[in-house]
Amino acid sequence: MIQSLYIDDLQIGGEGGDYRITSSGPGFFGGPIPRTNRPDRAQRDGGIDLTYYYGPRVIELQGIVVGTSVSDALDKLDALKLAFRLNSGLVNDFEQLGVNQGAPLHALKRKLIGRDYFEQLYVSQDASFDAPMDIPNKIIPWGVTLVASDPRWYQIHEEDEDTSPYGDDVTSSGGYLQVELLHGTDTDVTAGGNTPALPWLTAQGPFDDFMRVEMDDGTNPIESDELDLDLGDGNNVDIVTRTRLAIKNQTIRHDIVNRQETDWFELPADDEVNLAFTTGGGTDSGTVCRIRWQVARL
Repeated sequence: MIQSLYIDDLQIGGEGGDYRITSSGPGFFGGPIPRTNRPDRAQRDGGIDLTYYYGPRVIELQGIVVGTSVSDALDKLDALKLAFRLNSGLVNDFEQLGVNQGAPLHALKRKLIGRDYFEQLYVSQDASFDAPMDIPNKIIPWGVTLVASDPRWYQIHEEDEDTSPYGDDVTSSGGYLQVELLHGTDTDVTAGGNTPALPWLTAQGPFDDFMRVEMDDGTNPIESDELDLDLGDGNNVDIVTRTRLAIKNQTIRHDIVNRQETDWFELPADDEVNLAFTTGGGTDSGTVCRIRWQVARL
């Protein structure tokens, strides 16, 4: 089922590599563990099922390192342990900062047989890296447990991908689907996947007072939290809704978004929604909001 598997830039599974996966555990192809919440009924038998959310995704990987010699196999095992090392992940990747209190995580990327695209999620090591062989051998078994705080797999979109199923104004860039909305305009998009996806918002000034993105799924209009924000001409602010993080002119700003109270909208899976961008002022052609997202799957 696995055509290619990477931890950051190191290929650890698939054809033509020095690392091969022998077992992937239930969390790799299956789903995350539900966060159970079933309090007992106070004055009658049974309980109340309030289970609503999933917990983190736990992935157990087992594989082998294939070396040309015992020494080569040990060197490749060292490289693999380094690839999973805590706090050594994608330090400049704003998308995942804040998922683990700012600790840099690793991107686990997979391409499954029969699909022509990669998916990824962010992981950290959750148990000791295991390599139980105690005799000299150029084939070394290994195992590791990984945890993804966000349990969704996100599709990485290629630049030349046909994006027509997602909306007439949707393009692909940098692994994301995206639309650009001028102040006071809207468009229809479809997120795809089988679970809601959180977007990434990039607003370009000038505008005064506030910015707001509204979503209407045909049932209930859902407004994003309104940001009290002034942006001058040529300035921009990124809102990484997955981590409730704001980046103004490439600088992380903790004062723009209240991470405890802000709850940004999610694009519903495989449903058409209408997105609209409004601001407190500034109708210049440079007043634009780029909305990016990835198809998400459990």
